[in-house]
Amino acid sequence: MMVYESDCFELEYLPEYCLLVVRWMGILEIEELVLMIRKIVEVVDKYKIENILLDATYVEASKSLTAIKTGPVLEYFTAPWPLPTIKKIARVTSGHDPYDEAITQQYQTLLQFKASNIEFRNFKHHYEAMFWLIDKIK
Repeated sequence: MMVYESDCFELEYLPEYCLLVVRWMGILEIEELVLMIRKIVEVVDKYKIENILLDATYVEASKSLTAIKTGPVLEYFTAPWPLPTIKKIARVTSGHDPYDEAITQQYQTLLQFKASNIEFRNFKHHYEAMFWLIDKIK
C-alpha cells in the first residue's frame, strides 16, 4: 500500500512483512531529504514498522552528494527520533561509491546515537535486501 508519494520519493508499506520500502529517484535535494526523514518517522510510528528497505537504485548519486553531507541533514541523523519497533534496515546502493559511503556513514551515525540493536546492511540488489529483511537469508 502506497502511503506517501512526491516527485522524488515514495513510501510503500507492506503489512505482511511489517516493512516500509523507501524509494527515491533523481536528484535528492536537502529539503526533500529532510521531508523524507520526517515522513519515514511518521509512517514507522503509525504502522509500527519493523523493517525498512531504502532503495537508492535510481537516485542521481553524484548530484545528490551535497544533500547528504550538509549540516542540517546531519542534525536529522542525530536527532532523537523514536524508532522503537525497527529491527532491520537494508539499503540498496546506488553504485556511486562516494555517495554510498557518505550515506552509509550517516546511517551508522544514526544507529550509534540511538544505541539500538537495529541491524543495518547494504546490498547491491533489491531482492537480496528483501530476502534478508524477511529472513530468507541470514
